[in-house]
Amino acid sequence: MSTSATPARDRQQNTTQPVEPLAVRPREAMLMLGIKASSFFKLCKRGEIETIRVSRSMTLVPVASLRAFLARHTAQSQNAAE
Repeated sequence: MSTSATPARDRQQNTTQPVEPLAVRPREAMLMLGIKASSFFKLCKRGEIETIRVSRSMTLVPVASLRAFLARHTAQSQNAAE
């Protein structure tokens, strides 16, 4: 019996890495940013954070949009401090 053959399931478990979501629900986005709902929805309304309406009852927020928002505001904060 050969010991070099690893079942596909075991190989898959060894290489599995956590999957980062591409989009999150608004509540998760608020928690990620550490802001209240009113501030979050104002930012969305102004277009600073992108939202995707999937259905009447589901809205998603792209994680890339959250990262871009933070990058813009981090740069603005650093420029203001100089």
